Amino acid sequence: MMKIVFILILSVLSSISFAKDCDETQSELNVCSKLGGNYADTELNTLYKKQMSYLTSPEDKTKLKKSQLAWIKFRDATCYYEVTSEGGSMYSM
Repeated sequence: MMKIVFILILSVLSSISFAKDCDETQSELNVCSKLGGNYADTELNTLYKKQMSYLTSPEDKTKLKKSQLAWIKFRDATCYYEVTSEGGSMYSM
C-alpha cells in the first residue's frame, strides 16, 4: 500500500513542472515554483489523509504519523543544506 502512495506522490510531483510554461523570466519561475509547491503540498496532504483513512489500527496510524513527521524534518533539513548561499535571483525558489 505504501508503495502505491509513494508512486502517486512521485507522479504528482513530476507533473507539476508541466503544469505551466515557466521559462521566460526569473519572476515567472518564482511564481511557478510557489504554485507548484502549494499544489504539491495540497496533494500530499490529501494523500496522507486518504492513507490514514485506510488504516484501522491506532498503532499503524501512529507509525504513519511518526514516519511523516520524520520525513518533513528530513525534507526541511535537506532543503536548508542545499541552499548554500542567500542572494541571487534564484534564491527565493
